[in-house]
Amino acid sequence: MPPQAPRNNLPPDVVRVLSFHGLVEVVVGEDDAMVSGRASVAPFEDVLQLLVPTNSPVEQALLRTTRTAVQARARDGEYSLRLTGHACAGRPLTSHPERGSFEPWVADGVRLAGLSVVTFAAHTCELTRNEADGQAVRYHGPTRLGKTLPKPTQTWLLACWGGVALPFFAIALLLSFGWLVYQGEGYRFRPLALALAAGAAFGAVGGVRLLTLSLAFHRWRAGRAREADAPLLTEGLIAPGQARTVGLALLGLWAACVGAIAAIWGDDLMWWAGLSHGAWLWGPAVVAHLMAGQPE
Repeated sequence: MPPQAPRNNLPPDVVRVLSFHGLVEVVVGEDDAMVSGRASVAPFEDVLQLLVPTNSPVEQALLRTTRTAVQARARDGEYSLRLTGHACAGRPLTSHPERGSFEPWVADGVRLAGLSVVTFAAHTCELTRNEADGQAVRYHGPTRLGKTLPKPTQTWLLACWGGVALPFFAIALLLSFGWLVYQGEGYRFRPLALALAAGAAFGAVGGVRLLTLSLAFHRWRAGRAREADAPLLTEGLIAPGQARTVGLALLGLWAACVGAIAAIWGDDLMWWAGLSHGAWLWGPAVVAHLMAGQPE
């Protein structure tokens, strides 16, 4: 699913400010890698729908990272708003299933065909608003979503070894362990062999899983796959570029472990560690499903 948040994740005053503000500033990334741009916003109490130019630097940056901030400041200093959270580079506005709900928020003179929908879920909120009587209204701190977010380690573990990948990872560990037990206590460096076999399964399963998730995400954006085919990525918790980079690194771990096993123990254990994970079977099957599949 695209980024979701609890109902009333944002205070009513924040939604009210965004309803009348117009274009907001969207900042993606952090430190030296920040990219910013202007976007229309459809404000709701759970998530914000940002309408950004298609293929703009903001949209391209969201393919590399999901860290996003939304900023709005009144020219007369009446209010200042900054929201931080995560966002997902979504589908073109013209093909979005909720297009009718977002069109009224498009800025005047902007072509609908040139916009993409970016769903933004806020983790923190900073709002300062000066009232007519001189009183200041302030919100500062985490949102309801920000208080319940999973830790990054949990997110990555679920991305790498969730779904179809987990049983194959377990099977690979059991087969390698069983083969080493069968060899007996005299098998040299048996603990090291088991550790390298586990590393090979760890890398192969996680790497193939992340690469297929990245492919599924791009297919979903093109309207050729379901949201459920790319969990966590369509939720905005991991960017497709991050998934692809980590996936390739994990495949490198698999190759290094298999190479070390071949150099020390020879072919027998190499074949067990190199192929027992089954990624060579289910990975291409998932890719074939994505390339031929249609969204529900």
